[in-house]
Amino acid sequence: DRGEYAEDISGYKEPPFDPCKQLRTSLANAVESYRMGTEHSSYHKPARRVGLTPCIMPVYVDPEPNICVIIDTSGSMSHDDLQLGVGVIKRGLTTRNRLKGIRVVCADTDIQSSELIRDYRKVTKMRGRGGTDMSRIYDKVASDKKTKPDMAILVTDGETPWPGCKINKVPLIAAITRKSNWYYSEPPSWIKTAFLSEQ
Repeated sequence: DRGEYAEDISGYKEPPFDPCKQLRTSLANAVESYRMGTEHSSYHKPARRVGLTPCIMPVYVDPEPNICVIIDTSGSMSHDDLQLGVGVIKRGLTTRNRLKGIRVVCADTDIQSSELIRDYRKVTKMRGRGGTDMSRIYDKVASDKKTKPDMAILVTDGETPWPGCKINKVPLIAAITRKSNWYYSEPPSWIKTAFLSEQ
């Protein structure tokens, strides 16, 4: 059963940031756009400064974006490819010190695992190693009302069908693990693409 097969991951590979400036910029912009949202107000807890008014005043919040990293765990993904995926998770967690964590989804033709990760070192196994259909996976991730992300990063070797359009307006970044792939399929123009390796 492909879902029972787990690839042991020891450590991570740091994605070189020269060839993937677009990935870094897109991730930083997504985080910054939410952190600048100090205009957002909430009534979940009372404001500290209520003044002399008897009215209930809102408190201003600084929300964090909900980021999901999808790791392609199909059979064509090498051990190095998967370690690059852990490196992307590490970058996502260290960008603006995201203490709440990010959701990590491991998938091939179906979602094999989905969990909130706060420490990239806890990612030691990745389930999957079957076929590939990241279009279907993106559809599932972006349509899940409980865990719908504000942005998704897909780490893949590019040997996959791509979604034809945005589902529920969830931006998608394709982090391609290597350039030298004979079976690489070009993502559609609405997907931002970055290469994690020059090889």
